[in-house]
Amino acid sequence: MLTFFHPKSIAIIGASEKKFSVGRKLYENLKSSDYDAKLYIVNVNNSKIFGEKSYSNVKKIKAQIDLAIIAIPPKEVPGVIRECGEKGILNAIVITEGFKVSGNIEEGLLEEELMIYARKYNMRVLGPNCVGFLNPHSGLNASILRARAQPGQIAFISQSGALCNAILDWGNKEKFGFSQFVSIGSMADLEWGDLILFLGNDPHTKAILIFMESIVDVRKFISAAREVAYTKPIIVIKTGKSFDAAQISVFHTGVLANHDSYYDASFRRSGVLRVDTLGELFYMASVLARQPITPGKRLGIISNAGGPAVLATDALINGGGKLAKLSPQSISALGKIKASEKWRLANPLDIHRDASPISFEKVVEIFFNENNVDGLLIIITPQLQIDLNQIAIRLRKFAQIRKKPIIVSIMGGDEANEVREILSQANIPVFPFPDIATRVFNYMWKNAFNIKGIYETPRLPKSSESQSILKIQAIKDIETAFDSGRTWMTEYESKEILKKYDIPVIPTTLATNEMQAVAIAKKIGFPVTIKVHSEMVMDKRINGGVVLNINSKKSLKKAFYQIKTHFTNYFGPQSFKGVTIQKMFLTHFGLETILSSEYDEQFGSLIYFGNSGKVVGLYEDGAIGFPPLNTTLAHRMLEQIKIYQLLKNQPAFNPKIVDELEQIMVKFSHIVAENKIIKSFKIHPLAITYNEISVLDARIEFHEPGTNPDDLTPLAIRPYPSHYSKKWTMRNGTDINIRPIRPEDEPLFINFHKTLSNESVYLRYFHQASFDYRVSHERLSRICFVDYDREIALVAVTEEQNHDDEKILGVGRIVKSRVLNEAEFSVTISDNMHGMGLGTELIRRIVEISKLEKIDKLLADILIGNQAMVAIVKKFGFETKLDLEEKVIKVWRNL
Repeated sequence: MLTFFHPKSIAIIGASEKKFSVGRKLYENLKSSDYDAKLYIVNVNNSKIFGEKSYSNVKKIKAQIDLAIIAIPPKEVPGVIRECGEKGILNAIVITEGFKVSGNIEEGLLEEELMIYARKYNMRVLGPNCVGFLNPHSGLNASILRARAQPGQIAFISQSGALCNAILDWGNKEKFGFSQFVSIGSMADLEWGDLILFLGNDPHTKAILIFMESIVDVRKFISAAREVAYTKPIIVIKTGKSFDAAQISVFHTGVLANHDSYYDASFRRSGVLRVDTLGELFYMASVLARQPITPGKRLGIISNAGGPAVLATDALINGGGKLAKLSPQSISALGKIKASEKWRLANPLDIHRDASPISFEKVVEIFFNENNVDGLLIIITPQLQIDLNQIAIRLRKFAQIRKKPIIVSIMGGDEANEVREILSQANIPVFPFPDIATRVFNYMWKNAFNIKGIYETPRLPKSSESQSILKIQAIKDIETAFDSGRTWMTEYESKEILKKYDIPVIPTTLATNEMQAVAIAKKIGFPVTIKVHSEMVMDKRINGGVVLNINSKKSLKKAFYQIKTHFTNYFGPQSFKGVTIQKMFLTHFGLETILSSEYDEQFGSLIYFGNSGKVVGLYEDGAIGFPPLNTTLAHRMLEQIKIYQLLKNQPAFNPKIVDELEQIMVKFSHIVAENKIIKSFKIHPLAITYNEISVLDARIEFHEPGTNPDDLTPLAIRPYPSHYSKKWTMRNGTDINIRPIRPEDEPLFINFHKTLSNESVYLRYFHQASFDYRVSHERLSRICFVDYDREIALVAVTEEQNHDDEKILGVGRIVKSRVLNEAEFSVTISDNMHGMGLGTELIRRIVEISKLEKIDKLLADILIGNQAMVAIVKKFGFETKLDLEEKVIKVWRNL
C-alpha cells in the first residue's frame, strides 16, 4: 500500500472545470498540493482541462500510473475500473457517491461489478462514497475536502465523509496535526484492518483515531487492531448505540448495525479503546500518544482549590477509578513542606490557593514517587498569589521521567494560555476542567487493562486423553444429528454433549414409560423434575412439557400422564419419546445464570454469560465474548458483570467456584468453536450454588439442513490450529510433539531459554539479549499469545502426561507481513538438541504450513556465521544472497 499513499503518478478520472463539481475540487486540491507527483487528467468530453491535456481514456496514457482517483457517475465506474486494471493500475479511489448504500438494487449490482474487475486485476480500492485522503507529511491532498491538514502524529480514519471537513476545521483551529487523514467510505475493498496494519508501519503515526459506523470483516479488524494496539493506541468512537441511530447507520453504510454490545466485545478483545464523544476521542489521542501507560486505576489528585478536587474525585469514582491511598512515608514527607500545617494530608490534597511553585514541585515529587499512585492529576486554578508559569516550568521535569502519566487541568481563560503552552511543549496534556481530566484518566487505565488482558497468561483447561476421546465422539454425535436432517438436539442429547466436554451436568435419566420413571425417581429421591423428551417440539416449557418439584409417586404418575397425553394429542404420537428425570435443584441457595452461544451473520458465533431467573426482570447483567476463550478471557468476561463481585466477595461461596466457572466457559466455547453447524447453544439455567455448578437444562440448535459450514461467517477469532500438530521421532529415537504455540506455554519458555548459549542467542537475535529480558512476562506473553491469522509459531515439546512437565526443545516461527503476502521465518533449537534433525524438521513444517496458509514467499536473514542453518534451507530449495553491508545471508523461496 506504499504506492497507494505515496504515489509517484496520479490519474484524475472525471476532472472538470465545472464550478462546485467534485472533479474540479479534486483537481484544485491535487494541483495545489506541495507534493511531487505527475498528474494526468482523464475526461471523456474535453481534450483540455484548465489548459492541460486531457485524455479520453486512462489506457491512452503511456506512463505508468500508481493511483487513479475516480469521480464520475456510478454507471461508468465499473468500466473505468476495468480499464484501470487493463492499464496495470493497482490503486484506485472511488469518490463517486451511491452504489449499495443508496438502497437501489441496480446501484448495488454496480458495486459488485466494479469489485469483480478490481479483484481480477489485483487492484486495491478506497471507497466508494469517500472523500479521499490527505498525507500531511508529504503534502499530498488526494481529497475533495475544503482544508488541508497540518502534519502531526495522529492518524484519523472516518467512515463519515461529512465529518472529515468539520474535524479538519477543528484541527486547524486548535493546531492539531495528523499523520494520515483518510475517508474510508463504504469499504467495498479497503477496510479497517487494511488501514490499521498500514498505519501500524507508518513511522509518523503514534496513535490511530477511528470514527466508525460499522465493520465489514470482523476477523480482519480484530486481528489487525490486536497486533497494532500494543504499540500504537487505537481509539474508536462508534455510532449506533441506540436503535434509531443504528438504523441511520444502516442507511449510510449499507451494513446492518448489530447489537452494540457485539462491537464492545470486539473492541475489548482487540485492545481498542472506545470513547463516547468526539471530544474524548481527541483528548485520548493527545494523552496516549504523549504519556506512558498507567499501571492501574489509582489516581493521585493535587489541587490549589478544594471544589475542583471534589469534582474530580466524583468523576473518578463514578467512572470506576480509585483514589490512591498515600503511605505513611508520603504523609510524613508532605508534613515537612512549608505551610503544610494548613493542609489535610490525604488524597486528594488541597494545597490552598497561596501554594508556591516550590510547594507544588515538592508535593508532585512525593506523589510521583508514591508506589500506590498509578497516575497524577494536577489541578491549577489561577490565583493572585501564584506564578503559573513558574509552576509549569517546575512540572516539566516529571514528564521527562515517563514513570507514570501526569495530566493537568487549568481552570482559567486567556491568562493561562502561556502556561498551557509550556506544559504542552513538555508533552503534559492540559484540560480545561478537572472532571474531563479525570474521565480521561479512567479511559487510560481501562485501555491499559484491556491490552494487559490480551496478554495475561491463562491456565490450561483440565483435560485427559479419555476426555479427548469423548470430545471426538461428541463431535460425531453432533454431525450425525445434523446430517440426519434434524434442526436441534433434545435436552438429554445436549446434556450428553456437555458431559463429553467435561462440563458438570445434573444427573439426568431418560424414562420411556411410567414404570421406569417411578423407579428412577425412587432411586434419586424426591423431589424431582420431569421434562418431555421429544425430537419434534423444541420449546418444552411453553408447551407444557415441564413439571417441577414433584414430591411423590402419585404426583409423578399424574405428571407423566399429563405430559404424554398433551403431546400425543396436540403433536402426534411420534412427538412423545418419554421424559427425562432429574433431582429438583433448589437454586434459592445460589444463583441461576445462563451460558449460551448465538450465531451472527456479521460477527460469527458469540458467547454470552449473564444472570437469569427472577432477577432478570429487575436488571440485565451479562457479558459477551468471542470463542474460543481461554481462562484469562473468561475471567475478563466475568469481571464485567455484578455476578462476579457476588461470587468473589460473598464468603458463603467456595473460592474455587470462580475458577470452575471459568473452566466451564472455556470448555463451552470449545464446543462452539469446534462445531460450526451449531447455530445456538443455550444452557439455561446454569445453576451456581455455594459449592457446585451444574447444568439444569440445555439445548443445541443447528443451522438449516444442508448448510455448508464453510459458507458460514467464520469465528471472529481464528481458533487454535490443532491440525498443524504432529508427532515426530528424533534421531535418538525420542518421540516428540510439534504443535502450534499456546498462551499457556509461557512458563515453559523460561526453561527453554536456560538451554540456549550466548552463541545461540546471538545467531537468533543478531545481538546479545539478557536472560531476564528474554523471559520477561511482557515479552513472552506476546510471543505465546499469537494471532494465528497473523503468525504461526511451532514448538517442539517432549511428550508428557501433564502440560507443565513438557519441555520445549525448539521453536519455529512464521510471521506474515502486514502489507505483502509473504512471511519471515525463524528457527531456534535448544543447544542440547543440535544434531537430532529437529532444525531440518521445523524448516520442513514451516514450508508445508506456509503453503497451506497460501503465503506466496518465505524469507529470512541469516547471520553469515550460521552456516548450519544456511545448509538446511538450501535443502528445501531456498535461494541465497550474501549481503556484506548487513553482514547477513538473505534467503528466500517462492511458494
